[in-house]
Amino acid sequence: YLPATPTAEIPTHRAQAARIVAPYYRQDEKVLSFVLTSNPQRVRYIQLTPTDKEIQSILDIGHNLGYFKAQISISSLINRQFIPNEIKAVLIK
Repeated sequence: YLPATPTAEIPTHRAQAARIVAPYYRQDEKVLSFVLTSNPQRVRYIQLTPTDKEIQSILDIGHNLGYFKAQISISSLINRQFIPNEIKAVLIK
């Protein structure tokens, strides 16, 4: 879902995201922060298919950094009953 507002008006937390995922990607936080914040058009959110284990690892890192007050389990965030078994690509003209 993409809101019908210009990108500049969409609130983001890219610097915080860089801090959370830096250990996961084994990258310097400053590099990730620069990439995520310097040009919004540079970052594309496509083909993001992390495993449950990877998502849980990111949640754990966020908790350890103090972003979450309590441990969060992936199962408490995702309700898979609405995810179809097969997702077909949409033709965009």
